[in-house]
Amino acid sequence: MQRNIKLLALLNVFLGLRLFSPIAILYFTGVTGSFALGMSIFAVTQVASAFFEVPTGVFSDFIGRRNTIILGSFAAFLSVFFYALGGSYWLLFAGAVLEGLSLSFFSGNNDAFLYDTLKEREKEREYHTFLGKVSSTYGVAGGVSAVLAGIISIESLHLVVWASVFPQVALVITSFFLVEPRIHSRKSGNIYRHLKESFAVFLQNRKLRNLSIANFLSYGIGESAYQFFPSFFVSLLPVWAVSFVRALPNINSAIGYYFSGKLIDRFAQLPLLIVGYSYARIIHLLSLLFPTILSPFLMSTSSFFHGITDTAKNSLIQKEFTDHQRATMGSVSSLGSTLTYAIASIGLGLLADATSPNIALIAVQVSFIPIILMYIWIFKKYRYDKANT
Repeated sequence: MQRNIKLLALLNVFLGLRLFSPIAILYFTGVTGSFALGMSIFAVTQVASAFFEVPTGVFSDFIGRRNTIILGSFAAFLSVFFYALGGSYWLLFAGAVLEGLSLSFFSGNNDAFLYDTLKEREKEREYHTFLGKVSSTYGVAGGVSAVLAGIISIESLHLVVWASVFPQVALVITSFFLVEPRIHSRKSGNIYRHLKESFAVFLQNRKLRNLSIANFLSYGIGESAYQFFPSFFVSLLPVWAVSFVRALPNINSAIGYYFSGKLIDRFAQLPLLIVGYSYARIIHLLSLLFPTILSPFLMSTSSFFHGITDTAKNSLIQKEFTDHQRATMGSVSSLGSTLTYAIASIGLGLLADATSPNIALIAVQVSFIPIILMYIWIFKKYRYDKANT
């Protein structure tokens, strides 16, 4: 069990060492020439992820968690390679499709791999604790990536992308050392029937459905805004400084992930979701309405809650899944999130082209208010016990 958990953490490190990620929108906008086209690369990634989401989730339940991670690692390597080739929108487009494929391989599968690994040792009740600690390594790697990107970007943004290829090679190599959890057996049967049963559970479980809708919106809108933040920051700081500033949210989220298990045990998931999202809206609106050189630093503080809210959402959802179709249902749940992200990314880019990055991001913060109200409604409608009860 410990081997798989350590290797999962290492995989997150290599995934997080995509040095260009903290300033990807600046690279994409530079190649394409507009905010809308730059953000469309993120949208293509999400649409591709949505397209591949359910098939790859089914593959995981049928061919095994380990094999699915290996396939996802190959796709991740190829996506960064095409980004590095760059030079045209269509090369970026190809990289985005491959990145979407890798995300779909990882999305439901990696969580299921961790859950199955823990359940094999009857430790599934500690899932949220292990998930937080494993996920924290991604944030740390993201922080390191931002610092390295700041140094390398002094030479060129394109060089930052090429430097991102090497950690993806290490990702592929590491994936082969994982061990398939014995609790997950390879299944034969009718794939379409398996998928139909998963959709049926999703539609019949009202609690799962309400949580998923709230998650679709919070992920799609929040993540598209996060990727777009550098377009606002660059109006206040030089590009190399923007890269360094982007290290802060990664470090803060890593701390949040690491301590999320203890905080969930103390306060439960939904109250933490409500507090975390509310704090982010307040601090982001103040920073955008009164922009100063301190705005990027203030906005980064909200990332501490990102690690907590992400773990809280995941643990709530996992409780509603069936063991037989855990990865498939995770992929079904992710469909709405990826599609919302795609729509929000294009909308955000178009609004920024028509107005300014500042105004576009203010609109995002206002649109998040109904989502917070929805989580409050869910909290009142359903009684959620603390994680270990």
